[in-house]
Amino acid sequence: MKKVCLLLMVCIGVLMTGCGNKDIGLGQYTYYYVTCDGPVKFQNEPIKSWKDFDGEQMEVTLSNGNTLLISSNYCVLTENEISDENIGGQNEN
Repeated sequence: MKKVCLLLMVCIGVLMTGCGNKDIGLGQYTYYYVTCDGPVKFQNEPIKSWKDFDGEQMEVTLSNGNTLLISSNYCVLTENEISDENIGGQNEN
């Protein structure tokens, strides 16, 4: 019985960690825009797809077909366009 439990735990561990960038219900994985403010600057570029790598790199395919390998230190992926009104979530009353 111990061998079966150990084998099951190993299989689950491999499936959850060895399959790359998978959504296991712990986060938001649908993004439509990328904004970067670093060596390359652009705002609200529509994206077709994105892929996260270990470390700080991510690969973003823009809607025009260009593929960029960029640093996540300078870029943010968003579901909605970023405007001056919704930066930081601050309301001025």
